[in-house]
Amino acid sequence: MWLGWIALAILCLQTAFGNDQGAEFQSLNMDRVSPERWGLPASDKYSPIVEISENNFVSKVMECDDVWIVIFHRNGVMKKWKDVAKNFGGAVWVGSVDIELHLGLAEKVGISVAEITEKSNMAVVFPLRNGKKYIAMEDGLLKSSGVPSQAMLLASEYIPDKTTDLTFAEDQMQKFNDWVVKGYYYEQPSKFPVICLIDEKQTPLHVRVAAYYLASHFNFGVVKKRDVAAMRTFFKQVPEPQVYPTFLVLLGKEPSAEEMKNEMFQMRFNVMPFIDKKYGDPNLLTSLVNFLFVANSDYRKNLPGRDPAEPAEISKMDEIRNKLKQRFDKAMKSTPRQPRKHEL
Repeated sequence: MWLGWIALAILCLQTAFGNDQGAEFQSLNMDRVSPERWGLPASDKYSPIVEISENNFVSKVMECDDVWIVIFHRNGVMKKWKDVAKNFGGAVWVGSVDIELHLGLAEKVGISVAEITEKSNMAVVFPLRNGKKYIAMEDGLLKSSGVPSQAMLLASEYIPDKTTDLTFAEDQMQKFNDWVVKGYYYEQPSKFPVICLIDEKQTPLHVRVAAYYLASHFNFGVVKKRDVAAMRTFFKQVPEPQVYPTFLVLLGKEPSAEEMKNEMFQMRFNVMPFIDKKYGDPNLLTSLVNFLFVANSDYRKNLPGRDPAEPAEISKMDEIRNKLKQRFDKAMKSTPRQPRKHEL
């Protein structure tokens, strides 16, 4: 197994893979790619807010393994909540409950009717995994907030952060080296290193969710804006980001037999950049997942450390695709309304 030191050099994707191969690679053109190519719903298929009732509360929220933010309102969800919900894009699910119709549901989760007016909404955040939801509700430990940004922070805290902080300080380069080598050679299946460039103190919610669901095939490293300049001293061909967040998939290139013969043991990189005109809004989970499926489709067969006998279902990320599709179906598919007592 090759385990030489990594050379921080960037090679041009087009040059590295050649024009003949490039014609087959989706990442080497500017044609827009839809998540539907991978059997996943496009971003416009997501409803920002799902109507929750006493009929579907258990099936959609409590029996769902994802985080839910459920907004309790009186005669309508306020605009500030709607604006925030649009930005989630399926990273977490947002539901709404009209307490005029479902007072019992509000009481069940510990919401006081007095807290809800036409000028104030209250959101309850339900944790990851259905078992924890039931425990939190039974023990009165569900968290709530009347402020959208605070509800988003509460939701983020429920999602395990599987990312690695990278600074590219000279005394931290061994950490970067170990992070890349571990994913390539010590984990099965082998993983792509993904660098997420962010301008926030905390890892964005959709990045945390992507790192959680795609952990079997990708390792996510986070570089904060203040450290981008240090990163670019090593990756000189990576331009200054114009928008944040943005993403880079590192495509390792092992030394050739000739280079090994000449005792040149360093790994070099090609870099696949995120392009919003091609993959979508970088603030949405659907766009990030779309980008990573393209990377896997184009470059998995060249991934260092990859088992040549890797089953096709692993190479194509079938399990990830199925989980993402199932979570969408569970949250977005409508539940037939049960008739109320006076309608029977």
